[in-house]
Amino acid sequence: YLSMLEEGNAWSVTYFDIYMPTAYNQFNLGNTVLINNTEYKNIYINSTSSDCFIREENGIVYILDTSNNEKKILDFTLEVGDIFTDDYISCVYGTYHELEVVSISNQFIAGMDRKVLELDGWGDQYWIEGIGSTSGGLYLGVQNIEGGSGLNCFYSNGETYLFNNATVCHLGIEENYKNQIIIHPNPVTNQSILQ
Repeated sequence: YLSMLEEGNAWSVTYFDIYMPTAYNQFNLGNTVLINNTEYKNIYINSTSSDCFIREENGIVYILDTSNNEKKILDFTLEVGDIFTDDYISCVYGTYHELEVVSISNQFIAGMDRKVLELDGWGDQYWIEGIGSTSGGLYLGVQNIEGGSGLNCFYSNGETYLFNNATVCHLGIEENYKNQIIIHPNPVTNQSILQ
């Protein structure tokens, strides 16, 4: 099982709605904390600490919400034909419905062979091992009549991977990414290159 909760991973999720302009939220992981004798990582949304805490164990990703209830949000142990029923999570916006696993495959995505679950329900989505949901990244995402959400990009180990036909990653540069920016030549004479 490839872990998706690795240090430095970040997700950008696109939100689209017929009543509002398209918006982008970025998600990254904060410090590890001990809650009820279990280790979780805090979820940061747009560089701000949220009330959500997340962990993974044996191919299942759990979230601890503001009601101190732990719920499964992604389950890579499911088999074809299994039904996953998501539940209300008070700290991350999403829609809640049943999803059926319609296929399981191994695909080369983001530089690695990964297990991919195709799910059908209110809007199709894929769960990609080590990355998350193509609808919401760290969580299931939003699918409804008015609109929905989609994984815009995933950042890991200094590489950015685009999803859902995105051509640009809407992921802000955080402090921990700034040491990867290179300007040359230094000192600048007539022209410089930002890498």
